[in-house]
Amino acid sequence: MTKKKVALVLGGGAGRGLAHIGVINTLTRAGIMPDLIVGCSIGSLIGAAFAVSGGTDDIKKKMQGYFEGPIFKKLRMNFFKQVSKNERYGFFDTISTFVKKGMLLNVSLTNESFIPKNDFQANIDHFIDDINFDETKIPFACVAVDLVSAQEVILKEGRLRRAIAASSAIPGIFPPVRRELMVLVDGGWLDQLPVSAARKLGADIVIASDIQEDLSENKTFKTAMEVFMRASDITKDTLSFIVSRDADITIVPDVGKINWADFSFMNLCIERGAQATKNVLPDIKAIIGKRKSKFGRLTGGLKNIWREK
Repeated sequence: MTKKKVALVLGGGAGRGLAHIGVINTLTRAGIMPDLIVGCSIGSLIGAAFAVSGGTDDIKKKMQGYFEGPIFKKLRMNFFKQVSKNERYGFFDTISTFVKKGMLLNVSLTNESFIPKNDFQANIDHFIDDINFDETKIPFACVAVDLVSAQEVILKEGRLRRAIAASSAIPGIFPPVRRELMVLVDGGWLDQLPVSAARKLGADIVIASDIQEDLSENKTFKTAMEVFMRASDITKDTLSFIVSRDADITIVPDVGKINWADFSFMNLCIERGAQATKNVLPDIKAIIGKRKSKFGRLTGGLKNIWREK
């Protein structure tokens, strides 16, 4: 029997993405090494670091002191955390709020993004070696959104750092990556869990790590904005659920209540990623052992593939 290709899909979710480290560590300790890694946003950063080193030890080493250091502080994530906390908004809604309240107005009149390109790139360079995709130990791909064509794009060739920057470029906050006629931004604006990309790249079995925000019950709707934001959250949560059904198994670490801009819970996130993976290890081994999918696949897919020359 031909060996089936096993893909590990790592979703977006900013600070909650640290849980991916616990997921990866638990899978590899159990002898489960993916044939392909596909990431989105923070999932692309963690996924690429894993693909380069083949383990999580190097990632943890690079994180020691990083979140208290000068490189990370230039991203001003504490500012975003405080605003989203005060407004009780999630990741995408916080960005919309910045624009509506004019917080980005002065910057947007003269600059391409709130955070300068060099500061953004320095954070990526801290974790990712300056290599091409074909130099990773494990095949890797990530997704971004092309603002010109309004389509999702698979990034799988060329310079690794540049692709991670594109997949992680939150519109308005971090600078987009320009490639020929494309203007590439964070893939999470279309699909935070790129299972369809993994299928497009030939994955037979997909293990997905979903770190979406927790859509807990909410009975407080005092303003029109709160009503609108809640309806938007429900829509995004439902779309995420539909996408996740195309995975053979989805690991859901208990990090949904952690603010997207808060990176201070690294150990907790890693621990919960590990625990969530341990809970489903028997199912993962059974699926890989049977060499067949547990769910049907969704139709559709990605129309563009970015190949950097």
